Amino acid sequence: MKPGDYVLKERMTADGKKDKEKIVVSSTGVSYAVGKSIGRGGLACCYRAVRIDNGNPCVIKVFEPDALKLKVHKSIRKNILDLIKKPVTRPDGSPLNELIGPLDKDSFIPLPASRSFAYIMNPVDTEKYKKISKLRSSKDAYPDIDVMLTACKKIAYIFYCIHKKGMAYRDLNNQNVFIDPETGDIRIIDCDNISDRPEKTIDGTFGFIAPEVYQTGSPDTFSDYYQIAVLFYFLFVGGNPLYGKKTEKYLLDNGFSEQEAADIIYGKDMALFAFDPKDTSNSLKGCKDPANPHLYEIQIKNWERVPSRMKALFFKTFSAGLKDPKKRASDEEWIHVFDSLLADTVRCRNRACRRVNFAVHEGNQTCIYCGSRLPLLKEGSLPDTQGLEKDLTDTQITGKQSHERKDPVDPSDKAETRKAVFHIVRDISSKPIVLEVTKNKSVACGIYPGLPKNWIKFLYKHSADELAAVNQTNMTWQIRYRDQSFQCRFGQGFILRKDMYITVLPGKLALRVVEV
Repeated sequence: MKPGDYVLKERMTADGKKDKEKIVVSSTGVSYAVGKSIGRGGLACCYRAVRIDNGNPCVIKVFEPDALKLKVHKSIRKNILDLIKKPVTRPDGSPLNELIGPLDKDSFIPLPASRSFAYIMNPVDTEKYKKISKLRSSKDAYPDIDVMLTACKKIAYIFYCIHKKGMAYRDLNNQNVFIDPETGDIRIIDCDNISDRPEKTIDGTFGFIAPEVYQTGSPDTFSDYYQIAVLFYFLFVGGNPLYGKKTEKYLLDNGFSEQEAADIIYGKDMALFAFDPKDTSNSLKGCKDPANPHLYEIQIKNWERVPSRMKALFFKTFSAGLKDPKKRASDEEWIHVFDSLLADTVRCRNRACRRVNFAVHEGNQTCIYCGSRLPLLKEGSLPDTQGLEKDLTDTQITGKQSHERKDPVDPSDKAETRKAVFHIVRDISSKPIVLEVTKNKSVACGIYPGLPKNWIKFLYKHSADELAAVNQTNMTWQIRYRDQSFQCRFGQGFILRKDMYITVLPGKLALRVVEV
């Protein structure tokens, strides 16, 4: 910013010294104090800021003048003004706070001296939210699989909301998505390119650009489908889905870097999925990375762990969808797959680990965090589930869902929770335990010293409005309901019924379901 874009105002610091701060004014007359720089990109620089009239912290993104990028800046300016007038919302019109774009009508800031502009947005708590690019750095940094599925479902839902407005995001990559590794909550930044207009602002980011965009230079909804699939592939497999021995050989033979030859190796003519079921010429087998000798072995092993339902969408996008963008998996398809996979996970038996993995339905899979062998489960459901079916999901308990609903279930829905009430039958008390059930959470109520902290998990079956419980302990439970009796081992689940008896610790602790 140049003098004339701002005024200097003197203030007293906490230690009693005098300081000066830059004050900028929005197009609606609201004043902001501009602080230190927190990041710079190819087009703009971001600074910490404070809205003066209410003291709210925020971020100001300043687009730096560049004669060579004047056309791009004009298009971005239109995008920002459009988003202020008609922001991307959920289908019901409520705010989509996960998308960090122009904040409100007071957000646009003209910069006349610089012949440029800026806008105000919410800050991202980088102590809580971590960049996706950093999540694969170590096993300890990588969240549990259920957290990753929750985050990816939310990412797909945000893109569903963008596309429902007739817009495209255009520049998704692993630097502009943040995940809370504890909950799966997300934030997506760099929303300047979101638009429903065909005017070009950017091709995309190297490695995420769809093959046809290298020829047309026009990102759209279908290139968004490609980008979210690349992001999901990066999160669950690692690397780029089109990088294999064929692309590696081309780079070595011609002395190119991956970025220098991106339009060739990732463009329409040469692009080939590393796990294409019909053409294995670009397989990862045989690829070598001198800096990380086991890199591609790890990616192959990660691919083997990916459930078939997720692989099917990768095949749609990176095989048939390379040549025909309309055949790519849509955001809504990803939402449904992630939703179903949330009910198909298993917790490691190792007491020192206890982290959540994809369920194992065949072979001898090990925990991705500690290497312990995972229990084998039946495909499509938990074993001995007494009625659990494939559409069982662990999204938030909201009561019966309408089968006529057109939009996917909002993964961030704040609806009323579902309640389960139990009586302790033996040894402790007759006082009922009330468990408030929300999302895919284990319950820690400390009812008996012999139980681990997170001893039970609840799942919800939307179609039948039924609540299920899953054994999270290493003990075998005995379940009795009317004239039926069966065992429930670690990782297994059952539908809760009124007057059902659950023997958790024989001779010490049993529960009777009073209300569900």
